[in-house]
Amino acid sequence: MDSRQPSFFAASYMLIMRGDEVLLIHRKNTGWMDEKWGLPAGHIEGTETVAQAAIRETEEEVGIRFSEQDVTLRHVMHRPSSTGRVYFDFFFTAEVGNQEPRNTEPDKHDEVRWFKLSDLPENTIPYLKRVPERIKNGIFFSEDVTT
Repeated sequence: MDSRQPSFFAASYMLIMRGDEVLLIHRKNTGWMDEKWGLPAGHIEGTETVAQAAIRETEEEVGIRFSEQDVTLRHVMHRPSSTGRVYFDFFFTAEVGNQEPRNTEPDKHDEVRWFKLSDLPENTIPYLKRVPERIKNGIFFSEDVTT
């Protein structure tokens, strides 16, 4: 067992829903998980809450604006990452309503697309691919040792 003190990080993710579909973004030029599908997400900054981080990242990445009343915390994951960091990931859901998503960070994503929750693309970031099933099964917390 490694006795070094781990570095802990927190990230927030948004599952933007449209019925039984979820909005994914295709990553490029980021240096991490490029060419894979992911969720709007990012690190918590400064003194913002986990909900505020998810809301901010969603607006920055796909141009959809939510309020804290619009989002629901559905899952928390404790996960060692491939970078050697230990993450606590917070997954929120929100219904898109009549807002139209768009790629507002074309330097980091080359596509934004809806997918059936039951049929996510093969090249979805692996730990993210497991989250919808955990939410569906009412699992609020998980530990994921595979990235």
